[in-house]
Amino acid sequence: MKSVFLVLFALTIAFSPAFAGDLPRKIQTPRETYPNVDVIYDSVTTPHGERLRTIITKPRELKGKAPVVFVAGWLSCDSVEAPENTRNETGMLFRKLVQLPGFCLFRVDKQGVGDSEGNCAENDFDSELAGYRAAFRTLKNYEFIDTNRIYLLGISNGGGGAPTASNPGSNPGGAPMSGSGGGPTDSGGGGGRGAGESRSSAHTRSSCRSSRWPPPTR
Repeated sequence: MKSVFLVLFALTIAFSPAFAGDLPRKIQTPRETYPNVDVIYDSVTTPHGERLRTIITKPRELKGKAPVVFVAGWLSCDSVEAPENTRNETGMLFRKLVQLPGFCLFRVDKQGVGDSEGNCAENDFDSELAGYRAAFRTLKNYEFIDTNRIYLLGISNGGGGAPTASNPGSNPGGAPMSGSGGGPTDSGGGGGRGAGESRSSAHTRSSCRSSRWPPPTR
């Protein structure tokens, strides 16, 4: 009987990675919820071993695959999570994109931000880019994402990094976009790396440069 119990225990450990390996919740706010939208809290591991929080949304009644907007974020140490009561302009933009009919949205918190492991103050361009590329590689793991229709959205510092967030040799579908607007700390308050960025409201209103937006659903 004891041996049977040990076998069952071993099988439980072996086949429960979703629970044992789940990224712990560090942010105290409730997880995002929307009517008619599924929100998936997942994670990705960087080349240096840090687990980063990813947030993927899709229309609840989606049949087949949908295009995705992949977000490359800003310089400061603020989360891409957008709680229901947010008054931050970027957070409100994300909540609008989440509810864009027929589209998925993919966000990732860089090292040391939100639930992600690591130390944000130690990040540099290469480490952040490695995190975005690791996240980009996971797009193919979601059966509801059409990897032939990927749209890159870079905000503030991410406006320059978005074109390189896709892995070398890849060719994201759709029209790459570059948003020149600032991240959360640009609208005032907040600390962390990048707190010295411009805080003008004109800068915070992002300017998305794209040949077609919203992208066509074909």
